[in-house]
Amino acid sequence: MKLDDPTEQARKHPPHYGFSIARGFCFVKRSIWQLKVGSPWRDLPTEFGSWKTVYSRFRKWTDSGLFEQIFKIICEDDDPDMENVSLDSTTIRVHQKGTGAQKNPAAQ
Repeated sequence: MKLDDPTEQARKHPPHYGFSIARGFCFVKRSIWQLKVGSPWRDLPTEFGSWKTVYSRFRKWTDSGLFEQIFKIICEDDDPDMENVSLDSTTIRVHQKGTGAQKNPAAQ
């Protein structure tokens, strides 16, 4: 599935969040830009609209599990493009005691 042509997947999985596919896709493009660049939400270019609106929708979609659903849909494809899938420390929480491990210079 290509990011620039979401219509095929959209037909398989109709929206149920109260917004159009076109508006939702524009939002996804804005979010991808922000996540790629790694800039603060307030630095979102003005052509993407209000940073607060984009951030609020991003939090709402994240909290509702929508991004997880999108990921599962992408993985349903026979040949998903995994080149742009990544996780880093900003998306994965560490257990409370995970930061207090003893340092062992010999192991590094």
